[in-house]
Amino acid sequence: MSRLYQFLGLLTCLLMLTAIALRRDGRFWGREIDADQPSVQEASNEEPAETAMFLAVEGEGAEVINTTVPGREINGYSGPTPLKIYLKDGVVIRIEPLPNQDTPDFFSVTLEKGFREQWYGKTALEALETSVTPVTNATYSSTAFIQNVQAGLTAYLAAKGGQEAPAPAVSKPPWHPTLKFFCGLLVALAAAVLPCFLKNKYCRIVQLVLNVVVLGCWCGAFVSHTLLVKYLAQGVQDWNALLPLLLLAMAFIYPLFGRRSHYCMQACPFGSLQELAGKCSRKKLRISPQWLKRLDAFRQILWAMLLMAMWCGVGFLWMDNEPFSAFLFRTAPPVALALAAGFTLLSLFVPRPYCRFVCPTGSLLKFAEQE
Repeated sequence: MSRLYQFLGLLTCLLMLTAIALRRDGRFWGREIDADQPSVQEASNEEPAETAMFLAVEGEGAEVINTTVPGREINGYSGPTPLKIYLKDGVVIRIEPLPNQDTPDFFSVTLEKGFREQWYGKTALEALETSVTPVTNATYSSTAFIQNVQAGLTAYLAAKGGQEAPAPAVSKPPWHPTLKFFCGLLVALAAAVLPCFLKNKYCRIVQLVLNVVVLGCWCGAFVSHTLLVKYLAQGVQDWNALLPLLLLAMAFIYPLFGRRSHYCMQACPFGSLQELAGKCSRKKLRISPQWLKRLDAFRQILWAMLLMAMWCGVGFLWMDNEPFSAFLFRTAPPVALALAAGFTLLSLFVPRPYCRFVCPTGSLLKFAEQE
């Protein structure tokens, strides 16, 4: 009976997250749901909504390509990333993003000086043939940006007289198995299997360090609300998802077989960082049982409030500011960096304070494990 309750808890979590994905992105598993309705982020944007027409003419004869239609199947890390491409006399002069649903700190990398300029000053065909490398630590967002440019220019050349051009870009980022991918997968497999059979404090320290260095800092692989909502909205796009899916299996499937909190205790990079920090100090603050109960209640109430905010169509930004993203130094928001630094220092005196008293993702996982 307890396993049935756990299964129902897991199903409830999936339904809650599905509702959030539909509320934010209007998609489920890559399919548009009620596509005529504007997304929350578009509706809240101060600028007027862009038209669906992909080609228009503005002042001084500049032609403008709107990639909303030709690039509608192209997704960044968290959703579609349409662009406006400006051409003058057939030459690309400017590329600007339209309101989008992508994670702001990942997408902002594509707006840094030097990225968009790689297409400037080139004819449409030359720009289309230009090879641009995706940005490290923002692969999905930068790849989507590149593919939107390609899709828009392909449609432009076709509209201008059927000039031959390469096929429109596909929505899936290219999969190139790398040393980073295989190392991350190996560390995750070790976290999934070894703790079930091996109990050794030195091996655990090695695993914790690998979780922080490889899964966190190198691969940027961790379970978060952003990741869960992304997969429910977009679906699994390619083999790059194998590592996150393994972590999700530890988080949601393992508890069904008696391994509760396996992901949090054995694989979470931020949980591992807090535990390692705690080993550096023997002085610990004593927290009374009454305060432990209050802090646990605070964690649950906080999670409920955040979920309620998202169901009401607001407050999605907090997902991108969970301290897990601090491992991606280049794209991490300042709030995430500050939270990660603060709770890491606090963990010198309080064991795993973020995991135990704040973590909304941990609250979600505990809800799925309830009996």
